[in-house]
Amino acid sequence: MNILISKAWNNLSIKSKLIFFFTIIILSVSVLYFYILNNAFGYLKMYEEDLVKTSLVHTLSGAIKTNNEKFARAVRDYGSENVEDFENSIDQVWRSWNMVKNDVRSSPDAEFEIQAVRYGMLAYLESAKISLASYNSNQDIFSEQLLRANRIEDYIETYLDRLINVRLEESSKLHEGQREAVSHIQRISFLGILAISLLSLVFGNFFSVTLTKPIIDLAANTLKIAEGNLNVNKVSESSHNEITVLINSFNRMSRNIGQMVESLKDKAKIEKQHYEDEMKLIDMGKSLREAQFLSLQSQINPHFLFNTLNTIARTSMFEQAPKTVRLIECLSNVFRYNLNNQDKTVSLEEELEILEEYMFIQQTRYGDRLRFSIDKRIDVTQIRIPIFTLQPLIENAVKYGIEPKEEGGSISILVEKKDHGVLIRIEDTGIGFDSSEKRERMSSLDSTGIGLENVRKRLSLKFGGKERFSIGSVIGEGTVVEIFIPEECDV
Repeated sequence: MNILISKAWNNLSIKSKLIFFFTIIILSVSVLYFYILNNAFGYLKMYEEDLVKTSLVHTLSGAIKTNNEKFARAVRDYGSENVEDFENSIDQVWRSWNMVKNDVRSSPDAEFEIQAVRYGMLAYLESAKISLASYNSNQDIFSEQLLRANRIEDYIETYLDRLINVRLEESSKLHEGQREAVSHIQRISFLGILAISLLSLVFGNFFSVTLTKPIIDLAANTLKIAEGNLNVNKVSESSHNEITVLINSFNRMSRNIGQMVESLKDKAKIEKQHYEDEMKLIDMGKSLREAQFLSLQSQINPHFLFNTLNTIARTSMFEQAPKTVRLIECLSNVFRYNLNNQDKTVSLEEELEILEEYMFIQQTRYGDRLRFSIDKRIDVTQIRIPIFTLQPLIENAVKYGIEPKEEGGSISILVEKKDHGVLIRIEDTGIGFDSSEKRERMSSLDSTGIGLENVRKRLSLKFGGKERFSIGSVIGEGTVVEIFIPEECDV
């Protein structure tokens, strides 16, 4: 039986073990709590009932005392008003007595004293009423009944005192019994808390041992592997839970690492031999490639290209070809601009000037099919933007919008103040495009090697995401690109 229980326990997951343990603890604490709470409410109710009984006796005593005082006032100052007050107070006496009779009859002694008070009050009220009735008619009867009423009043006080003493004795016995019951509950509570604490310690110790031992073994083997010792012993497991999964994974990992290291050693030997063979061939062609590289480098040197363009421009000027000279100067300026650091910023004025150079070359190429205009409605010399922000947009407009259109079209740039910022609007009357073509153009590269998506990202980096970059197009009508720079970012 113990073996089956142990096997079932080992097969439980850590989560199930924790739920089982906390369920037992919570149930035990709840039972103990409700036991204490139920007894506490019971004792509280008993105390309350006892206080109510004592209070009712004191209320009856107060009602009788008030009645006696009003009778004495009626005797001293005889009048219809005082007599009426005395008679009205009698009802309160009997109401209080009935409440005492119904709730305070807890013993024969109490019952006797309650009835004695009743009979005493009947005799007292009889004498009091007769004395008041004979106050003006017969002084002898008045005096006799007054004395009788006073004697009975003393008896009633005695009965009330004994009734109060009976209540005190009953309260004392009640308190004594409750004191013993409370002591009993305290002992049970202490034993219950002790049992729950011992259960928690036993389970916690058992759980920590079964949980931490394999983890300690895993940690020790992990340190060995970290120090380069791959010959570690297999970690054993005695249960089937999450720790078992971790142990099995570690054992497989250590075995696979060992196999992988051996495989890498073999591969390294083969690659080393292959590398040595290749190095012999590389050394043979190294000198030739260096010479080829230096030659190519001298050919693409910017100063060489600029000097060549300037030579062609001067030759064209001597040959009286001014348009050719202008074309070469524009190409030289564009080329020089394109060789600038693509990470720096330039003024919007510089970007627009190079666009005019670039568009002169394109208008020379396309003739009347390409029209271009710039409308600057504000000062653009102090507005800084990333270099190559506008040229990729213009190149796309020429290449994809105007060139495929037989009759050509126009490209216009508008720079103006708008909504506490600067709006740069580039509009063409080309063939337009749909959403699929838009994705292609955003990722494609222009002649500067900068795509439209790259333009958008560089604008976002420059202005911290406060700018707006949008492209809208209608097939057959054209394309509009808008760049909005907020006022706080336009310098």
